[in-house]
Amino acid sequence: MIDEAAKIFAEADAESRREKPDFGKAVTLMRRAADLGHSMARYALATWYLHGKEPHLYKDYDEAFRLLEKAAKANIPAAFYDIAVCYAKGEGVEQSSAKAFENYLRAALHGDADAVNKVGQYYYFGIGTSEDRRIAEIWFDRAEELGTYEPEEEQ
Repeated sequence: MIDEAAKIFAEADAESRREKPDFGKAVTLMRRAADLGHSMARYALATWYLHGKEPHLYKDYDEAFRLLEKAAKANIPAAFYDIAVCYAKGEGVEQSSAKAFENYLRAALHGDADAVNKVGQYYYFGIGTSEDRRIAEIWFDRAEELGTYEPEEEQ
């Protein structure tokens, strides 16, 4: 079952990346791979729901969040990052700065370089956590090492 899901995911991914993709086919394949439990298929499909791939797939924040949670259970760093964005914006879930911070932190600890900078920003401004500029600077230093440092912008 896993090998079948991986094969279907690879086919869906390849189709979506073609110069002129048949996105209807890609969506159908990606859904099948996700239904078979392929974590990256769940993540890819979630991002498609977040951004919409009309006319084959419209924005659906609730479905995106459901799939992101499943992908996060497989410790996909980008899934934690996107969950954080959903909480920060209140897309598919009730807005929560604390849950956004928690998920940016999870993403950073699982290796998402962009999340490292976000964690610094949340500490710097005390968003969803207590303000701690000393800790923020540590995260910013690491973000700079990773090439993801962006000057602080209050959320």
